[in-house]
Amino acid sequence: MWAHLLGRGIVEPIDDFRDSNPPSNPELLDALATAFVHSGYCIKPLIRVIMNSRTYQLSAEPPTNASPFGADPERYFTSAEVKILTAEQILDAISSATGIPERFPGYPPGTRPSRSPKERSPISSFGRSPSPFATTPATARGRPSRHSIK
Repeated sequence: MWAHLLGRGIVEPIDDFRDSNPPSNPELLDALATAFVHSGYCIKPLIRVIMNSRTYQLSAEPPTNASPFGADPERYFTSAEVKILTAEQILDAISSATGIPERFPGYPPGTRPSRSPKERSPISSFGRSPSPFATTPATARGRPSRHSIK
């Protein structure tokens, strides 16, 4: 959750929890894990804790008085990381700011670009409907598996 909200994880890469890859702040990782357990494994209280933290609310500008011998800003969260918006988010923001809704052929008026159902399914963007029993691309197209015995 920390990596999703702040752009980089306490352990980087986020799925590499080994002794040879220690977290940048083990105490913070333990405190977040404890908060997650005490909340009954609910994500919403954990998000609230992270978003109310000083680290989450840091400016994106790096500190001007940073020492060349100081902590690595990439590893120790000394400033916020700027996130690039997706094309859908930019179009949605422009439409909201101007008050002029974008029109999408085949969708009802008021459909926002980030909520387009076609965007969510890669199979539907190719005009094929996925089979719930498909296990390979061949069986998804209605062809028998090459391993089938007749």
